[in-house]
Amino acid sequence: GRACLIGRYVILGHLTLEAMPRIRREGTVGKLPLLPYSAMAAQGLVWITYGVLVNNPAIWTPNFVGLVFGLYYWSVYSRFCPAGADWLPFTQRHHQVGFVATAALCAVSCTLLDATSAVTVLGLTGNVMTIAMFGGPLAAMRTVIKEKCTRAMTLGSR
Repeated sequence: GRACLIGRYVILGHLTLEAMPRIRREGTVGKLPLLPYSAMAAQGLVWITYGVLVNNPAIWTPNFVGLVFGLYYWSVYSRFCPAGADWLPFTQRHHQVGFVATAALCAVSCTLLDATSAVTVLGLTGNVMTIAMFGGPLAAMRTVIKEKCTRAMTLGSR
């Protein structure tokens, strides 16, 4: 329920918030993936839309926080990410297109589908986004294995 949603953002917020000062201090993202931050923003948008459609503030409120934090983390990441980075996975442009496509899906679902279909589409999309967001640390595994170091993963304070 609501406690689970809030707990998810508290835990993820702590792990990703820890990375932001390090990124600023070092002036680089290193080999950290962008996926956890872009997925947090996109997933927040989907669940906000879903929560509004089902008129449940317990869904859209914590996800609004997730959207705001996801966009903030993404902006910090973008400021310190090298121009040709392709380990994010993919590139910044791919993540931007994915976010815009997610926003379009939300808008189309709300405006062109009946409420039941829109809730189904957004619920399924939100579940896929959850898998992507929690799969974010897996995106760093290639770097971890190659460098034999967990520095590319945001696992809390080091």
